Amino acid sequence: MWFLSSQSRGEGEYAKHLNLWSSSQHLLSVTSVDRHRKKSYGNIQRMRQEIALNVENTSLSNFRAFEASTWWFDNMTSFLNILFEIQNELATDIASSLEEASRSSSKDISISITLVCVFILLAPVIVISVRVLLLDIQKYAHSLSEQTKELNQERKRAESLLYQMLPEQVAKQLKENSTVPAESYDDVTIFFSDIVGFTTIAASCSPLEVVALLNNLYTCFDRRLELYDVYKVETIGDAYMVSSGVPKRNGRKHVTQIATMALDLAHHANHIGITHIPDKFLSLRAGVHTGAVVAGVVGSKMPRYCLFGDTVNTASRMESTGKADRIQVSTATCSALETLGCYTLECRGHVEIKGKGIMETYWLMDKTGFEVGFPCIPGCEKFNEVQASRIYAMDGIHTVPSINFEKQT
Repeated sequence: MWFLSSQSRGEGEYAKHLNLWSSSQHLLSVTSVDRHRKKSYGNIQRMRQEIALNVENTSLSNFRAFEASTWWFDNMTSFLNILFEIQNELATDIASSLEEASRSSSKDISISITLVCVFILLAPVIVISVRVLLLDIQKYAHSLSEQTKELNQERKRAESLLYQMLPEQVAKQLKENSTVPAESYDDVTIFFSDIVGFTTIAASCSPLEVVALLNNLYTCFDRRLELYDVYKVETIGDAYMVSSGVPKRNGRKHVTQIATMALDLAHHANHIGITHIPDKFLSLRAGVHTGAVVAGVVGSKMPRYCLFGDTVNTASRMESTGKADRIQVSTATCSALETLGCYTLECRGHVEIKGKGIMETYWLMDKTGFEVGFPCIPGCEKFNEVQASRIYAMDGIHTVPSINFEKQT
């Protein structure tokens, strides 16, 4: 029983230690097969079986007890020597494995320490680089924002200039790259004016003085036009063309808008002085006609909004056949104004109109309740120094108004 208990305990310890080191199984199996079985492993196993079964082996019956024990001892000694060799090889293998594991761990630790050191050294550089990059991005974003603001301001200025050159609805259509078809207007009123004796005045002025004179005149007119539902079509030299009812339709208001505006411009033109001719002021000649026109955009490089039709020609003839400080209107315009009853008109009579023959025309003299106010341009001193008074003089057969200016008392 003692033998069996010891053998069982030994086999258990043997199996347990085999699980602790995987390579020991290989060593034991190799040693057992190549060495132990070649020597005495088979005999030892038989004797263990005899002891365990407590039977007498016939192969050992001829041996004495001493010789049997000696034979057992010799075999066990060989077995123990084999186990010792296995133990030494196992120890060597364990030591080699531990050394290799130690070297691997040292290498890993060295690599980790190196990486940490590199990170510590590079971290400030990375932080500084990121900070510089962020500052550059912020500067670029700020610059982009400023450029966007400037671009928006420039776009607004360009749009404002475009809206001054073309009607707003026409300019929007052109911005959208769409064509602007010509449009017919059945009832509009056209105004033409020019400066009497402008050629003589320009001949006695320097080019810069002519530009300054026209700039004062057109600045004054443009300011006055803001008060009325009218559209400035174009200016050519001293000629000034204005329309109402086109491009924006306004019913029958176009006649009254142009008529009142004409009285306003006639008054303001007479207080714009000529710098190189003391005490001399500009004199306006104007003409008005009502009728149908066709309007459209002409050109692509420098598009212009133009009016076409007999109405335009007739309005121009009303101006060219008129007189200084007079507003000549056609019969069509006179009929439209007479229905309102607040405008004073004088019949001029029959006038030879080029391309039209004989036409009856009228002078637009005044409007009930019409008052001239508001300085036309900044620093307009002449407007505050003079007042308008209408002096009626005989002009042959017809009575016509003459505009003169006197000092205020």
